[in-house]
Amino acid sequence: MHGATLTDDSRQEIQRRLERYRATAARYESEPDANDPTNPLFGEGKKELQARARHWEARRDHAQVQDINFDYARALFQIAIVLGSVAIVATSRWILWFSLAVGPVATLLMLNGFFLVMHLPVAG
Repeated sequence: MHGATLTDDSRQEIQRRLERYRATAARYESEPDANDPTNPLFGEGKKELQARARHWEARRDHAQVQDINFDYARALFQIAIVLGSVAIVATSRWILWFSLAVGPVATLLMLNGFFLVMHLPVAG
C-alpha cells in the first residue's frame, strides 16, 4: 500500500472528525456556563476550573488568617474560666481580677477573627 490514496468520502470523514476533535479540545479549554457566561467561576472548562480553584484558595487563605485569632481566643477564654474557678476556690481577688482581664482580651481576639482589623502571624 505504498502509493494508496484516500477517496473523497474518506477525506471528508477524516476532516469532519478533525473538526469535531478540535471543537471538543476548545470546549475543554474554556466552556463558560450558559446561564452566566461572563462569570469565570461557573463553567466546566479548564479556564473556569482554574478560576474556581484560585477563588477557593483565596477563601482558604482568608480562613487561615481568621483561624489563628479564634484559636488564641478559645485558649484565653478557657484560661479565664479556669482562673475564675481557681479564684473562687482560693478566695483570691487578684486571680479573679486577672481572670476578668483575660476575658476581654479573648473577646477582642474573637472579634478580630471576624473583622481582621489586625493580622496576627500564622504559625507554620
